[in-house]
Amino acid sequence: MSVMDHGSKNNPTGQINKIKDMVREFIRMEVVPYELTNQEKLSFILDNEHKITYAVLNGHKASNDDEFQTTRIKIKKYRIELGLI
Repeated sequence: MSVMDHGSKNNPTGQINKIKDMVREFIRMEVVPYELTNQEKLSFILDNEHKITYAVLNGHKASNDDEFQTTRIKIKKYRIELGLI
């Protein structure tokens, strides 16, 4: 995901906030793993399935070694934990 928008010179505060949000999300999901609530798991599933679907609709070819593989593994794990599959 790109953090720089075309009009970034016009809104540096917006760009800084976007970067801060990305760093917080990375830390929350990767650096300091903790048990997610059921709502956070469901949000993770929905957000990431949307990203994957968008990528496929724009020509991405899914495979076991693509950039979404670890995300698909987490989605499956959370679906099982939530009793969705």
